Amino acid sequence: MVCGMSFPQVVVLAAGGSRRMGSPKALLPWAGGTLLNAHLAALAPFARRLVVVVGADAEQVVATLPPGVDVVYNPDWATSGPSDSARLALSAHADAPALVTPVDVVPASAAVLAQLALAHTSAVPRGPDGRDGHPVVLDAVSVARLLAGAPLAEGLRTLLRDAPRLEVAEPLVAVDFDTPTALAEVRARLR
Repeated sequence: MVCGMSFPQVVVLAAGGSRRMGSPKALLPWAGGTLLNAHLAALAPFARRLVVVVGADAEQVVATLPPGVDVVYNPDWATSGPSDSARLALSAHADAPALVTPVDVVPASAAVLAQLALAHTSAVPRGPDGRDGHPVVLDAVSVARLLAGAPLAEGLRTLLRDAPRLEVAEPLVAVDFDTPTALAEVRARLR
């Protein structure tokens, strides 16, 4: 169960190769810094343990991190998926729920994070357009299922199929960006 207004562990998945973006997504310029650091700044007030999973461009990404952030390296980043990175990050604290977000989404607002922090089970934010978004809450049961190592046909979605959807007012909660064009569209919507 998530207690109060914080999560025992918060994980940012930033291990991918950013092949379609052409440069590391974690290091994209965002709000005067990097996208990853914008995530960390938004998440830190809600996290007792803040973890970043790195893989491709690990040295560059780690060099930008503020103190106090745990780093987990995914050596199989080129052949594994987000659920594998989440499994690595959560293995040290298997009995605790977690908030998990990919780096290639708009950093969550304090309002969305506060709403998710009140969830007492796994949960997925749902934007006004009816689409599921990020970050997601994995309760202790879901974390245990993830760590059991069974293949997840749809990655983390497999664990969240029956999780409650929390309606949020933010239209960009369900938007990710994998290409420069998609990023430009997100930036235009943020203006």
